[in-house]
Amino acid sequence: MSKNSFHIFDDSQWHSVTIPYDWSIEGPFDTKYNARNGGLPVFGDGWYRKEFTLPKNTQGKHVSVTFDAAMNNSNVYINGHLVGHRPFGYIAFEYDLTPYLNYDDKPNVITVSLSPENFSARWYAGSGLYRNSWLDINDDIHVAKWGTFVSTPKVTPTYAQVKLETKINNKGEAASTHVRHVVRNLAGDTVIETPNIIHKLAANSQKTVTQLFDLANPILWDTENPHLYEIETLISTNNVIVDRYKTPLGVRHIEFKANDGFWLNWRRVQIQGVCLHHDNGPLGAVANHRAIERKLQIMKELNSNIT
Repeated sequence: MSKNSFHIFDDSQWHSVTIPYDWSIEGPFDTKYNARNGGLPVFGDGWYRKEFTLPKNTQGKHVSVTFDAAMNNSNVYINGHLVGHRPFGYIAFEYDLTPYLNYDDKPNVITVSLSPENFSARWYAGSGLYRNSWLDINDDIHVAKWGTFVSTPKVTPTYAQVKLETKINNKGEAASTHVRHVVRNLAGDTVIETPNIIHKLAANSQKTVTQLFDLANPILWDTENPHLYEIETLISTNNVIVDRYKTPLGVRHIEFKANDGFWLNWRRVQIQGVCLHHDNGPLGAVANHRAIERKLQIMKELNSNIT
């Protein structure tokens, strides 16, 4: 398909689906397919197409597409331009679409081809865009994709030291930006709000900024009370917030003792886990939130504390 024909390509006979989607689970069953996959068609070729328009106020911004996973040997095109190829099918990836986009109500077409291979896994792998996908639209200055790393270098029963590293992209001219963080507990209450700190960013650069702060009387993450805080990072330029980025935080004390195993929050815990595969039985590999939650509930009923 040429770059000039992608809009007029006739896909009217294609099957309409909702992402996430696993085409293999639909069958048909056939003995010619690998027996370890129950006779399901886990290899072959498949294509997805989606047409969309962008509002005028997105022009000049940076638009990327993220796939939580795509099984596998994926090729991603935007308006006939190949933007990336990825053989692996289990991990998320992102591509920048900005140079090839249309605006002013002119449609864009994103196309994905997939070619899962036979014998590529020793379990049911599924096929297609079986996890979520979405567009991100950012200003020149924004937190990079997967751009935060949080740790707790010191945890005591009365406080935790939190270390947050933030990668900030600047896709434009040199600028100064303000960075601050708001930490909220599971109920949504603000427990920490850091002051604005000014950082200078070179043109077309990425800078990692690091901040340490103390969390008093932390609610500890535990197997019976998996409490998570949320850190919201706010990036401002010229007194205008240009990006918000949220990072989960679980505070816990972990220790492995040579003669006594694993300790969590100053008590010994016996690790009881399983090797839990990603597929969901008759639903296939599709990332259905309720199905995943149900599996974890069943594991908990079986006294598993890690999966």
